[in-house]
Amino acid sequence: MSFRDNLQRLRARDGLTQEQFALMLGVSRQAVSKWEAERAYPEMDKLLRMCDLFGCTLDELVRGDVVATGSSESERQLENEGEAAACAQESSSFAAYDAHMRRRARLVAAAVGLGFLGLAAMVRLGGSFGLAFLWGGLPPVSSRIVLVVTLAAVTALIMPAVREHMAFRQRYRRIEGGYTERERTVAHDRLFKIGLACAALFCAGMVAFVLFAWSFDTTTGLVCLLMGVAAAAAASAVYVSFMAARMDVAGYNARNELVSCEPGAVRLRMFSLVMTLATAVALVGLFLLDWPFFWLSWVFGALACLVCRTIGR
Repeated sequence: MSFRDNLQRLRARDGLTQEQFALMLGVSRQAVSKWEAERAYPEMDKLLRMCDLFGCTLDELVRGDVVATGSSESERQLENEGEAAACAQESSSFAAYDAHMRRRARLVAAAVGLGFLGLAAMVRLGGSFGLAFLWGGLPPVSSRIVLVVTLAAVTALIMPAVREHMAFRQRYRRIEGGYTERERTVAHDRLFKIGLACAALFCAGMVAFVLFAWSFDTTTGLVCLLMGVAAAAAASAVYVSFMAARMDVAGYNARNELVSCEPGAVRLRMFSLVMTLATAVALVGLFLLDWPFFWLSWVFGALACLVCRTIGR
């Protein structure tokens, strides 16, 4: 394409008249008209000035196709912007995934630890009768109150974890990116080491609890201490397990592709209703009817949820 054609197209692209363009270059309008009519040719300093004004090279202005060049540059720019947006989206989804999984691990681990601490508090307040409901007896009122508070605290941790996870799966159906091999190796090594330590602590605490929970109140302090150790061990084991499981990004994507989250949300509401009714029955039996097997309502509620889930698949 000739210099004349390039000049006319660039001037039209920027919406400049011959007179306006001439003022920008410091020449007359007639000079610009002669350049575009190929009756004259600008000097080198004027050509360089045009390159600065139009944002092109001297070779493109004199011998190139400025329209094709501009189009290719626009395409490259759009392609780069698309790649940058894709990278940003990938980084954003992966960062959100990592933050969500870490929070989920903390919530579930805290719920497990609180459950064991609640049992320890029941023993501390009720003595050898604190966990009497395990063998068909009724715990004292103080232990009953602790039981209710513990269940409320555990529910307050578990339910947000479940709801947030289902909402996250609906929003992020697929996670791009993943963890490095080194990160996965470190996580699984940590899981193995902490798992062994937690298992040892948990077993020691449970054995001591079984041995001493049946004796007199003088041993309740020791039992509470061992239950506290068991709580720390169980919470640590759950946390490390969830942190290691978050490394399986491919598994998360595969589960989301196979299972829709919509039925899960409906089931969650149904399970919440069933367990709420079971809790109401248990509390009535515990505080009003002095029913020693009040906890069976939760067992039947859990079985009902399991049956509903099996039928719904």
